Amino acid sequence: MSTEPQGSSVVADMAADREAQTKRGMTIQEAIEGALWLRRTPDGHMDTAKLRVLALTLLSALEASTCYFKAMQKGEEVFVLRQQDRAAPLAIDTWANAAEIKGCGHAKVADARAIAARWLKQDLDTTKWPT
Repeated sequence: MSTEPQGSSVVADMAADREAQTKRGMTIQEAIEGALWLRRTPDGHMDTAKLRVLALTLLSALEASTCYFKAMQKGEEVFVLRQQDRAAPLAIDTWANAAEIKGCGHAKVADARAIAARWLKQDLDTTKWPT
């Protein structure tokens, strides 16, 4: 039988869990959930190592979308089309046609058209018209 108080075991286990999470990093979803928790919890405390991982994960997510990241740095507006939007494939194809006419790289245009084609094939139950 352990002579260690039960509460200190819980604290030690929680500290070990935090350290393990910090070492493995976070998924983008975990980072978003952590940031939302911080917003909802004005007096919430998160250790510095976990905050660093959270911030670096969110920054990496922004950097992964180079157009969005560059636009945000310059204060430019961005318009986002989501896969659930039934109007999105037509908008993407229209953009791809205009981009191709103006000499946009073949790979970028082909990628846009491939996305539009995939979105057109999805089940209509998972999509909706803009409201």
